[in-house]
Amino acid sequence: MKPGLQLTHEEFDFLLSEHRRLLHLTNHLEYCLYQIGAPEDPAVRECQQAAGALIGCLRDLAFRHDQQVFPVLEALLTAG
Repeated sequence: MKPGLQLTHEEFDFLLSEHRRLLHLTNHLEYCLYQIGAPEDPAVRECQQAAGALIGCLRDLAFRHDQQVFPVLEALLTAG
């Protein structure tokens, strides 16, 4: 972050809201993939594999944000 960057409580709350939305959409995508099952069509399987990789990446990023990014931002809010 740039020195002097200002973050309001409203902006922080919006970031958290969007983070929760991302997690909800990720979970919904995973649920939809499981409903498809094991299709015969190779293109559908490939799509499932790509979506599964995306889901894993999104979960890893969300975990990092939860553990490392949001606590720092919240500390900046309380310090300011």
